[in-house]
Amino acid sequence: QLRLANPDIKWQENRQSNFGLDLGILEDRVTMTADYYRSTSTGLLVTAPLPWSLGLGEDVSRNPVVNAGSMRNSGFEFGLTHRAAGASTTGFRLSTTATLTTTKNEVLSLGNGGQPLFDETGAARTAVGGALGTFYLVRTNGIFQTPAEVAAHTTTVNGAVRIIQPGAQPGDLRFVDSNADGLINDDDRVEVGNGTPKYSGGLFFDGGYNAFDFQLNMRGAGGHKIFNVARYWTDRTDDPSNYRKGFAPWTPQNRSTTTPRAFAAGNANTRFLSDRWIEDGDYWRIQNIVVGYLLPTSLTARLGASSETRSRVFVNIQNLHTFTGFSNWDPETLGYGNPLGRGIDDGRIYPNVRTFSFGLELKL
Repeated sequence: QLRLANPDIKWQENRQSNFGLDLGILEDRVTMTADYYRSTSTGLLVTAPLPWSLGLGEDVSRNPVVNAGSMRNSGFEFGLTHRAAGASTTGFRLSTTATLTTTKNEVLSLGNGGQPLFDETGAARTAVGGALGTFYLVRTNGIFQTPAEVAAHTTTVNGAVRIIQPGAQPGDLRFVDSNADGLINDDDRVEVGNGTPKYSGGLFFDGGYNAFDFQLNMRGAGGHKIFNVARYWTDRTDDPSNYRKGFAPWTPQNRSTTTPRAFAAGNANTRFLSDRWIEDGDYWRIQNIVVGYLLPTSLTARLGASSETRSRVFVNIQNLHTFTGFSNWDPETLGYGNPLGRGIDDGRIYPNVRTFSFGLELKL
């Protein structure tokens, strides 16, 4: 059984094009779907920066908000489902669904001549031709372990060899001189990823055995970055603050390759707009587990229930565990309210909590 979906094109504020393929076999007990989507959104609200010639300085609150933005999302959606035969409550039964979605985001226009926009932190830049809220930072390339490594970190400017970080010491971060001018400053910032997952998906099970039933939902996402502002505050060491568990800066006895040395004055290691604070946002979450048991009518009858009453007890666990390499509370961060800063974790985002609940269902 093969079903081919016609493309669906809508010319509204969001223009969408979809092309789908549905395949069902074994009396539709096994179904597979594959769709390609392309959605263009126009008239998006953006804050248009005004030229400095107007004398407003850095007061961005006076910048007008205009309907000048447009962007496109495109990708594929895949689904595979196996449904258990019949609705019997005896014997083993299992239904399974797997989904996968890919996303590519591209900014098409911003108004004001296409001048890039930054979020409040300055870490994420939105520019025409790139993805929304792309992190724009100075790259790091390890930690200097010896004075010889500092001396060897050079570039050639006007025919002369120049040490890029002449004031660095062993234990300091090695920064990448992206424009090869022999200096490390904001001119060396480059794109280092964004907070929009390139792919996401889920795996869902619904089954049971005799009087027992269970549901298991898992989902995850990957291919995106998180700018960990919270770690910036706990790892910077140039002012009094709390430090994270296991914080171990570089020392001559502990030649760390991940955490630079700690010192207070003139600390280039605490440069905010660097990829030191960028982490992979990939995660896989056990989102929900439910296990239930259908009580026998002989038991419920003793409790005064009629023979038609069906009772079920269950336990439900939400957000049991998240598999991730992200070091802060929760990798599923959407930012702090500004869409231009998606993927920025400033520590104010309340994480998904683990919840245990128990219940009793009565079906009359």
